[in-house]
Amino acid sequence: MAERKKHYLIKNIHEPILEPHFSWNAFNIMVFLLLWFTGICVMGIQFGYNAFSARVGIACALPLLFIAGTFWLRRWEIGFVIFFLSSAFIGALLSMDNVNPFTIGLFIGIYAFSCSASTMIQMTREWERAIILRLGRFKAVKGPGVFLILPFFDSVSDLIDIRTRVTDFCAETTLTRDSVPITVDALCFWLKSFTRNTSTAYWSIKDSNNRTVTC
Repeated sequence: MAERKKHYLIKNIHEPILEPHFSWNAFNIMVFLLLWFTGICVMGIQFGYNAFSARVGIACALPLLFIAGTFWLRRWEIGFVIFFLSSAFIGALLSMDNVNPFTIGLFIGIYAFSCSASTMIQMTREWERAIILRLGRFKAVKGPGVFLILPFFDSVSDLIDIRTRVTDFCAETTLTRDSVPITVDALCFWLKSFTRNTSTAYWSIKDSNNRTVTC
C-alpha cells in the first residue's frame, strides 16, 4: 500500500504479474489425452486388465492433475512440481499393488513424454502472433497456426493482436482563434506490428475503460 501511495501521480503503474510460459488449446489437450490413454493401455498389457484395482485406477487418473493445475498457472516450474508430486504418488500407489517396477517406470515415462510433447505444441489464431523467448532472450515471432517450443527453455511471452482497433478520446472544450468555445472529440485507429520491438521495447496495458495504452 505504501508503494502504491508513493506513485499516486502515475496513472498506469506496472503491477508485477505471473506471466504464463505456454498455453493450452484443443489440439495439445487432445495429444496429451491420446498419449496418456496409450500409457494406460501399455500398463494394462504389462500388468493385466483383470488385476486393475482402485489404487491402480487412481494412479491412471492422476496425470489429469497436470492439465488441471497448469490450466490456470501455465508456467514450467508449476508443471514440474505437479509432475514430480503426481509421479511420486503414482509410484507409491502402484507399488502398493505389487506392480512390476519396469511397468511403473514405463508408465511414468509415458506420462513425462505426454506432458512435454503436449506443451511443446502451441497454436495461435489467424490474427495473433506469438513472441517467443528462449532463456529470457528474444528468439522468434511465431504464428499463425501450430508451432513448437522447447519445454523449460522457451516461453510465449506475449500474444500480439494485429487487427486494427479503435480508441475513442473524451470530448475536450477548447477555443478557436476567434475565441469561440468548441468541443472536440476524436477516434484513433491503430494496430500493433509483430516485430521484435513490439514486445521488447513497449509495454501494453489497459486502463479502467478497457482501452489499451502503450508505454
